[in-house]
Amino acid sequence: MLFLGQRAMQYRQPTDFFLINAGYEAVYQREGNLADAVKRLQRYTLAEVLNALTRISVVLNLEGTTETGPERQKYLCQQLFGANGPWVFKAAVESISPEKRVAGILFHDLLLANTAKLALLVLDPDPSFNETKPLEPLGEALLIVSDLIKPATEPVPDPSDEDWVKFFLTNGLFHSGGKFHLEMTRSYDLYLRNRDYLKDQPAHLDLPSLCKRITGLAPLPVWSALFCLLSHWTKADLTSNRVNGHLDFGAYLAQFQLSSE
Repeated sequence: MLFLGQRAMQYRQPTDFFLINAGYEAVYQREGNLADAVKRLQRYTLAEVLNALTRISVVLNLEGTTETGPERQKYLCQQLFGANGPWVFKAAVESISPEKRVAGILFHDLLLANTAKLALLVLDPDPSFNETKPLEPLGEALLIVSDLIKPATEPVPDPSDEDWVKFFLTNGLFHSGGKFHLEMTRSYDLYLRNRDYLKDQPAHLDLPSLCKRITGLAPLPVWSALFCLLSHWTKADLTSNRVNGHLDFGAYLAQFQLSSE
């Protein structure tokens, strides 16, 4: 179960703060294990998996669009499962009990992060990719991983247990609401501005100095370059199925008077 707080002002019932995650078992009526997920991921190169996960993330995190959550989930089902997409989406929706007064979800950021981690562990670093490969095995792998991580994202019955803290922390980090670009700007202000007056604090970490030591550049040009680069993945046209994924870094830089350094 995923805890979401971004729509808190729109609802009256406590259950409206929750989404039920529908995974492989809910859709196919059978369990999948880690070996099943790995077997499906091994049909792709690492680049192909990360490219597809990037595109899914773009769709999930679109801003300034009229696409609603359920419509995005349905869109992703169609892109991943092809002709079986409507059936997968329908099975997922029907697995959620209506009387619970909660919505269902198939794909989310926490799932993408864990699938990427698994791919990095089990696939060789092969940069080649073929965008014409069917994505249904990857879709099945995602749903299996969803079931595997579900116990770690569900609260325990006893609210005095410290696992509740982990539950709200994990879900809060991945499912908090807000405007992404504003949060990016705010994070620079919080983490990469000079905070010398905090040096006496035991938990102080001099991130601006670490940034310069690692990259050889001051935080502002590094942050600016990365912020501009990020724009490649913040635009999509779902109507024409144009969702940016793989980036040719040389071609991207050729549009600007910038060196790769």
